[in-house]
Parts: sequence; C-alpha cells; structure tokens
Amino acid sequence: MRARIQRALAIFFLLGLMLGSTGCSFRWLHLVIPDYLASQVEGIEVWRLDEVTGSPQAVGGIELVGISSVDLGGGPMDLMEYRLVLPDGSLAETIYAEPIWSAANPDDLELRVMFHSLSASGYIKVSTYNAVGSSPLSAEQVYLL
Repeated sequence: MRARIQRALAIFFLLGLMLGSTGCSFRWLHLVIPDYLASQVEGIEVWRLDEVTGSPQAVGGIELVGISSVDLGGGPMDLMEYRLVLPDGSLAETIYAEPIWSAANPDDLELRVMFHSLSASGYIKVSTYNAVGSSPLSAEQVYLL
C-alpha cells in the first residue's frame, strides 16, 4: 500500500512539473474506452456542444502514445503515455495515467486524464480515432467549467 502511494505521489509530482510550463488550467476527465485493444485506438477527440444549436465543435483531444511498464521505486507498474492536443492543434508535453482494465471485459480501458479547461464552460462529448477513422460521438456528455 505504501509503495502504491509513493508511486502515485511521484506521478503527480512529475505531472505538475510537466504541466506547469503550459500556462493553461486543467481538469480531470474520467474516460472508459470500449474495445481499446481490438479497435487499436490512437486517440480521443473532445467536442464542446454549442449551447444554442447543440452541434459539436472540436476543442482539442488526447493523443494516446502507448502503455509502458515503469518502476518508480515500488515495483513495476503500467502507465499510459499521452499528449494533450490543445485547441490550436499544438501538442502539450507528455503526461502519464495509470490504465485500468475492466475485469468484465479486458479489452475496455479506463483512464483518468488531465484535459485543458475550455475557454467557455459547456457540455462535452468525446470520440475515439484510429488509423481507419473516428467513432461516433459518445452517448454520454459531461459539463466542464
């Protein structure tokens, strides 16, 4: 238990160092990606819904770089390496999240990731993409400030 806490603290410390230089404020997004492995998901697109029309507008995304095993002093653990795609299309520094695999469906991936705050609050939806194309927008939406 103590080793897991130390690992988590090390991850958050590294995350703070990496994000401190971007000048943006960030929020946590909790994502579940069904069929991550089978669909060979490469990233996530984030869409803000227009308050009047409800039409989706791209506001950035998350480029999933890959999963690797690292040892932060408490034994090996898997980390998902990802990069934020900012609204202007530029990529932020590399960030890490601990992947959680579903016990019911080992192909489903759960991630808690940092995402930049939107210039205007609103409801967002997400879609995933791979080499073939993009998925439909998520059925669920969440409100981001």
